[in-house]
Amino acid sequence: MSSKTDPKLCLRCGRCLLVCPAFQLSLREDLSPRGKWMILNQCPENTQVFSLCLSCERCAQVCTQQLNFAQAKAEHLTKTSNFSLLNSGLNLALTSLGTKLAQFLANRPPYRPYFELRAREVPPLAPVVIFPGCLGRSFSHLEPILKSFLTTLGITVLDTPNWQCCGHPFVLAGKKDQGLEFQLVNQKIWEKLNQPLVVSFCSTCTKGLGQFLPQSKIMLADHLLNFVEIALLEPKASIFVHSSCHCQEDLSAIWPIPVLKNCCGAFAKTGQNLAKAVNTYFWEQIPGDSILFTNCLGCLIKLKLTGPKEVKVSHWLEHIAFKGR
Repeated sequence: MSSKTDPKLCLRCGRCLLVCPAFQLSLREDLSPRGKWMILNQCPENTQVFSLCLSCERCAQVCTQQLNFAQAKAEHLTKTSNFSLLNSGLNLALTSLGTKLAQFLANRPPYRPYFELRAREVPPLAPVVIFPGCLGRSFSHLEPILKSFLTTLGITVLDTPNWQCCGHPFVLAGKKDQGLEFQLVNQKIWEKLNQPLVVSFCSTCTKGLGQFLPQSKIMLADHLLNFVEIALLEPKASIFVHSSCHCQEDLSAIWPIPVLKNCCGAFAKTGQNLAKAVNTYFWEQIPGDSILFTNCLGCLIKLKLTGPKEVKVSHWLEHIAFKGR
């Protein structure tokens, strides 16, 4: 195993217990990353523990040893060739069936504005390029909205090249070689563009981009809100923002509405009891007749498929309106 997936490196400090959705839901030590590392350390042939991982990678964000159980799970899938595009909600979305499903789930204009944005300053950003990601092609209306946002801020936007998948979903599902192949193509495209800032409206894509691009050259679209004044057009509405598990930044200082950090189970195996329980718990925290925004397209599909009919699920870009400076 590599240094990030070696069970012997676990210090048993318990930091992962504070963020692991499986442990928080069950309070079972064997479902926590620490518990699973201990099991593997004592019994390496017990591969059953990999089925208990949601692939959210939250443990890796807080581990002092940089241990990543989702990566260990991916290595196991690679070795056993136990891979199928139907294994997870997000990978389902990368198939032709998933693409059609995403197109069916996509909202249609006109979009009801809930936020009015007024540019406060011109961001000190060089020309940028948008990375829509695989699912961005299905939710094709999001890219022009983001481009309009950027140009309103006075930022030059380059034409979108023929990007490949960010590669991260394939890496997590055990297709590391395929994921690295996509990343290499994207890196070459980026270098030909003279290494511009890459802006994405999907937090999982942003994480994937960070595996082959410098962090200083990547921006999640949410951070553009730092350069505007936000006015709530319906302050009495019950509106929440879902910050996906793969979003590595704290968005609570950006948004003027509650930010939810609960896992929705989008990256776990479809039909997995644990994923269903995590998803059920997620929706129990959302009041009826609420409006829920997210910043991950994989999560967007999962939430649209599993949410109550009375809860409206959207990408936040669909509900912004611009006002003059």
